[in-house]
Amino acid sequence: MTTDLVISVAEELSAGDLEQVRATLSNVAPVLVDGLKAHKAEQVQNLVRILVGAAAPKAMDLRRARMNVEAIKAIYRGTDWLTATEVGVSLGQFAGSTPVNPAATVNRWRRSGEIFAVRYEGKNRYPRYAFGADWRPVPAIRMVLKLFPRIDPWRLAAWFESSSSYLGGKKPREIIQQGGDQEVITAAQDCHVQMLR
Repeated sequence: MTTDLVISVAEELSAGDLEQVRATLSNVAPVLVDGLKAHKAEQVQNLVRILVGAAAPKAMDLRRARMNVEAIKAIYRGTDWLTATEVGVSLGQFAGSTPVNPAATVNRWRRSGEIFAVRYEGKNRYPRYAFGADWRPVPAIRMVLKLFPRIDPWRLAAWFESSSSYLGGKKPREIIQQGGDQEVITAAQDCHVQMLR
């Protein structure tokens, strides 16, 4: 319909008028195109501002992220973190055997709530302090896991790595390594009560 109108108007114009319309359009067209481009660019910028503004990290988020990274470093520096295979091989060596699947026993212990693991570099890693000299789970870990069954493993690892006033400023993992399972269980029970308040 628009094309028909343009053809009909063009047929009615004289050659001079038609040339003048062409000249005017050739001057106006670039201005219109530039205007549309500028409008589109402004719309894109507004959309980006809206999306990024909502997603832009705030100073507090960045500070919290830095603190989390430092906490993870501290957790990892506090003890050896072993794969299930490494623990299983050590268990086998202690028992004087070579297990066919060294990770199987360790994974079963994790699934049954006797030990916990954190996910790091694509693998479950187990804290050395969760195992006694015989490479079997220490009882305190199982009891703490019963008190905090749904806790994130990293938070649990952070609790074991944090100084506790209940333990005289020592870390729960240090007390476990000294054979103080009952002290750690009592500290965890106190922490559990505090969280319920």
